[in-house]
Amino acid sequence: MNQPSSTTSKNTNEIQYIGIDVCKARLDIHGIEGLDHVANSPEGHKKILQKLKPKLHQIALEATGGYEDRFIFQLHSKAIKVSRIEASRVRDYAKSIGRLAKNDIIDARSITEYAQHVKPAALVPPSAGQSQLKALCSVRQQLVDHCSNLTKQLQQTYHAVAVKHLEKTIKDLANQIGKIEKEIKDLLENEEFEAKAQRLMQIKGVGLVGASGALGYMPEMGTISETQAAALVGVAPMQNQSGTKEKQRRIKGGRAKLRRIIYMNAICCIRHNSQFKALYKRLRQAGKPVKVAVVAVMRKLVILMNRLLSDPDFKLAEEK
Repeated sequence: MNQPSSTTSKNTNEIQYIGIDVCKARLDIHGIEGLDHVANSPEGHKKILQKLKPKLHQIALEATGGYEDRFIFQLHSKAIKVSRIEASRVRDYAKSIGRLAKNDIIDARSITEYAQHVKPAALVPPSAGQSQLKALCSVRQQLVDHCSNLTKQLQQTYHAVAVKHLEKTIKDLANQIGKIEKEIKDLLENEEFEAKAQRLMQIKGVGLVGASGALGYMPEMGTISETQAAALVGVAPMQNQSGTKEKQRRIKGGRAKLRRIIYMNAICCIRHNSQFKALYKRLRQAGKPVKVAVVAVMRKLVILMNRLLSDPDFKLAEEK
């Protein structure tokens, strides 16, 4: 069982951080006396919420591929602040203080201590529309991936019975994807998203999927700097220099689902948008590899999308 939280402070106005290690089955907790783990279920979440106070506590947990999303929703519903932290940062912190052993309880403690030192910003609770848009974008992409995999399988299948079932499943998936895209289109016509979506789709090469993905996975767009926008997508080249050695810069981190959508839009822009096509051609002629040139276009696209939403007076250059 955990010891009394090291976050307990004599100053009652100071935020007390509680680290939680998330997995599919359970939540391991450091910072709540008498509660060291609960099931990752509505019942388990309720046990934690009963111990928390909105103005006193802030939850810190690692990103675990979605297993934390339901709990974050419950926290926001009770006005409890919560921060989502990259697991690699917590692990690097633990190593830096000589903590080499690793298990769920130790991880929860490391998360608490990391949060105490770094004081990570709390997640902004999404609106109902924002949550719905993100969910629709996510399920659409899952169905598109499934449909793509089945199409590849169909190309390698020769037996008539198997071909019949695969073709029917692919057709059903295509119909479902169409219905979801109709829901996304209707949602983008709501007051919350309409102006932003129309602004983004002014860029030749950005359509419904690109605009909805950007707004769904990056609600901060238009309220942050160009550098922050590029970093959130994961297309900001990171410097790698030591002494007289200057190694090649590489992109790191960012939101994978969002980056995938931006990549596909960048490819469309390279093909159909004269501005981005010229940028790509110039980089390739300068000897840059294909991937480097595409990432540069992605970064330019993200910055442009961010600028369009942050500055209502900004106008796009005319297409040649």
